[in-house]
Amino acid sequence: MVRSYDALAVYGYNHKKVKHEENEFAQDLDNHVNGIESFWSFTKRRLNQFNGLRKQDFHFHLLESEWRFNNRGIIEKRLKKIARKLILKEAGSGDS
Repeated sequence: MVRSYDALAVYGYNHKKVKHEENEFAQDLDNHVNGIESFWSFTKRRLNQFNGLRKQDFHFHLLESEWRFNNRGIIEKRLKKIARKLILKEAGSGDS
């Protein structure tokens, strides 16, 4: 039986599989069903804020969601670092 995911290789994707029928849900850290479920949950919550998207723009929003999901820990660290610098700069300006 051909599964729809099998066709992904044609498009250059390396799709890893787990065997649900054998109660397998993870093979290693890179191959886990919770990863994609987490991504789609994150993406749906994010895209809901737009109250609908134009079909021709969906892929741009999906790519942005992918980037945000893959960099979510980094973004927070960078913003905190920028905020600290601004606070220290403001405190050091001595305008009082």
